[in-house]
Parts: sequence; structure tokens; C-alpha cells
Amino acid sequence: MKTKLAIIIAFISLCTSSYSQTDLQWLIWNGKGKNKLTAAGNLNNYEFSIGTSSKFNMQAVSLPDLNKSPRGRNDVFIIYANGEHFNSRYLNPGTPGFFYNAADAQNHVMTHNFVVSTGMQVNYLYLTNRYEGDDPPEKVMVPQGYASVITTSYPIDKTYPNILSSDHDIVLGKDITIIINYDSLDIDPSTGSITNYALTFNGVQAIGSTTLVTDNDVLRPEPAFSTGGNVYSSLPSSTIRTGGAPAGTVMLTPSHEHFGYINFKPTQQAYQRYGPDANGEPRYKAVFAITKNGQAVRSIQEALRASHDPNFLRVDSVCQATDQSYTVFYHLEFENVSETSANNLKAQVTFPDMFDIRCFKDLNWFAGGAACTGRVHFTSRTVTFEFLGNQAISRCPEEFTDVCKGYVNFRIKVSSGHPLISPETSLKLTDPTVFFDDKPFPLERFFDALEYKGFDRIRTIHIGNCEFCSPGPCIPCILAGIAAVIIASLLFAWRRRRRT
Repeated sequence: MKTKLAIIIAFISLCTSSYSQTDLQWLIWNGKGKNKLTAAGNLNNYEFSIGTSSKFNMQAVSLPDLNKSPRGRNDVFIIYANGEHFNSRYLNPGTPGFFYNAADAQNHVMTHNFVVSTGMQVNYLYLTNRYEGDDPPEKVMVPQGYASVITTSYPIDKTYPNILSSDHDIVLGKDITIIINYDSLDIDPSTGSITNYALTFNGVQAIGSTTLVTDNDVLRPEPAFSTGGNVYSSLPSSTIRTGGAPAGTVMLTPSHEHFGYINFKPTQQAYQRYGPDANGEPRYKAVFAITKNGQAVRSIQEALRASHDPNFLRVDSVCQATDQSYTVFYHLEFENVSETSANNLKAQVTFPDMFDIRCFKDLNWFAGGAACTGRVHFTSRTVTFEFLGNQAISRCPEEFTDVCKGYVNFRIKVSSGHPLISPETSLKLTDPTVFFDDKPFPLERFFDALEYKGFDRIRTIHIGNCEFCSPGPCIPCILAGIAAVIIASLLFAWRRRRRT
């Protein structure tokens, strides 16, 4: 009895949580459509009751720009109330996705109508913006019914996958849902149920290799599905058991369900070890496998990719001076993927303690298709880049141009006490953020000046012939010293006058 109780407690602690909506791409949750953001500004606000309605629409969702490489694509993953689903990921490969209309794309249409098969009730909907950046969360809405001004509508039915599939690839900070087709698994004739099956997620493979690198800290079950007032990482909640299972494994315990859904999120540690290279290209794939009595039945591999956000911070180069100090050159870039032009452009980063903010210099500014000027403000260790000259960046047109892009280059010194030759010394800055009209958009992508050779990471360092600075004198100290001299002189003069 105690053993059973321990298993139940372990299961609840891993699979239930108050839903924090850390992935804002869930646009329908528990039968309700998203209405922009909550008052706090960081959670989805689910207000529109989709219910049994066969029609709904998405607003403020851009169509992919086919001129970018790699080509963008929108995909929709839906779970119905009866446990069936629709997953557009595997439909029409090589196209911009199952909902795309060239005329709508040319006219920048951002509202889309959908019609669901009769009798199907949408409980959950996840939108994947692949290679094009997420749509602004504060604007995306999914109300019931058709938007009358839009003539195009997209039908949604059901899809029937193989034993194992997923809704999209792996991206740091994003959920990935694994889909299991229980009808494809053998039923134990002695019990009339599916037994001794498990899902493992305990390793990675290097791109081009078949060797499994075992690691139990690549993915973790992530609560996403509501059942009985709690939120679980699986749907139905009873179809998996974690208690008593080895690390990186969940036991599959379906009863009568046709499909099971298990939601995961990649860990920060996974991306530190197996993340994309300096150009954003994946190096490793996470391996999911269905096993029976420990033997693999079916497996899939999903690449650990960089964020699809077009905004990023990049280390352009690192050089070492003769005094063994370093200068790091950064490039901070952003694009406007909203439906309107953006003004009042700002960017912001915070420098960790190893950076010498007395040796900082902004280098190049660019916005709206032209070089521009800017102003720098420091608050403690946080620098704000303010773009001047009323620079505006337009919404990215169908044919991408620099009018929708902005960037700033800057350099800063790192003291010799921090050997940057070691790739373990992180050059990632804290909380990089871009502001469009005072609205903050965090930069999730960071590219270091690293090269990968197998498991070894190497940071390229240029020695000599690089710019660096010596910290100037302590201005507050000098001013304090001058003030002290003046006060001392006044006191001396006052005492001499009293004596005379």
C-alpha cells in the first residue's frame, strides 16, 4: 500500500501544476480561444468559448514570407474533445502550410477562417510559426465563428498518424507534443489491454550518426492539459505513469483510448550540451522511442533547433590584447513582423560582472533601410540603445527588404581574469530585449563565436591588432578629491583670517 501511495504521489508531483502558459502558442486551451494577453501581460487570456461551434477564426497571424530561407510555414495541431486530433505538420511537405493563400499573403491578410468537421469539438490548438517568428502575443485572438470580411476558409478534419509522431521539432522555450497511436500497439490477449509498453526520451544522436548518447536531462514532461481541475503533461491523464519508471521513461497505461498525447519541454542544459551551432544549424536530434519489455518498437528523432524568432544577439568576434584582456564585438538585430510600422525603437542588454562597462563603445546603427544615429544610456550595468532621427521600421513586405530590419553593433572589454578561450565562459548577455513603441520583445536567440568538433566546442580568439581600451580614471574619485582640496583651502584661509 505504501509503495502504491508513493507511486501516486510521484505521478501527481511530476504531472500536475497550475497552468502557467509559458508557451503562448497554445491558442485554444480547454475549449476556449485566446483573447490577447492577461492584464499581467505575460499569459494567454482564454475567454472565447469555442464549444461545439464548427467555425472559428485566427486574428493577427501572419502568413509565411516565401522569400526567406529557410522557407516559413504555419502548422496547426488540434486535439478534439473525443480524443482524436488534426496535425498539419505532415501534410503537403515543402509548402507554406495547410492554410496559405497567395493573394492573402500579398495583401498581408492576417485573419483566417477555419471550419471543423461536423460534431468535432476543439479542446486544444497549438500554432507553430516555423522559421518566421511568433506573431505578437498581445494581438493574437481566436474567437468563435467566421470573420465576415475574409472570404477564404480552411477545412479541418482528422489525421491518422503512425505509431509515433509529434506536432513540430524542438525549440528552446517551446512545448513539443508527442502523439501515440494506441490502435497500432499489440493488445495482450491474457488481459485484453495494452501492457509492458513505454515511451523513452533519454538520449540524443548527433546529426548523421546512429549512436545514442544517453542523457536523462534533455526533455521533461510539461503540464499542458486540464483534467478535473488539475493540469497534466499527458492527455488523457491516466495514459502514462512516471512513478517507478526509469529516468527518461514513462510507462504507457491506456485503457480504451485510440490516441495518447504527452507534452514535453527541452531543458536549458540540453541546449548547452547539444544546441545548434554558431550559425543556428542543428547538431543533435532528441530520440523518442516506443518500447515493449525494453525493446524498441518504433522511434522518431527531432532536431534541437534554434528559436524561430528573427530577433537575435550574436558575438561577431573576440580578440585578445597584449595585456591579456579581451574585447568582444556584438551584433544585436531585430525585424518587425507585425502588421504595422514600428517607431520609438530601443534595445537593451545587461552586462554580467565580468564585463568592464567603463570600456564600452557603440559602433554602428541601422534602422528602416538606412544607417542612423543613436544614444546610449547606462543604468547600473544595463545599457539602453535609443535609435534617433524618428527612424521607423516598416512591416516586412512580401519581398523581404532592409526597411523592416534594425541593428546596433557594439564592443565591450572583458578583464584578463576571465579566460574566454574556454567555451564554458559564457558570453551571453542578460535579458536582451528590443522595444517597438515601448513594447518589450525578448530576444531568445543567441549565437556565440563557437566552432563545434564532435563533442568539443572551440571559441575562436584573434590575438593582437584588435581594439581595446584602458579604463579611464575614476571621475567621481577625482571630483571628490578636488572638492576635498577646495574645502581644505577654504578652511585654511578661514583659520588664517581668524588669527589676524
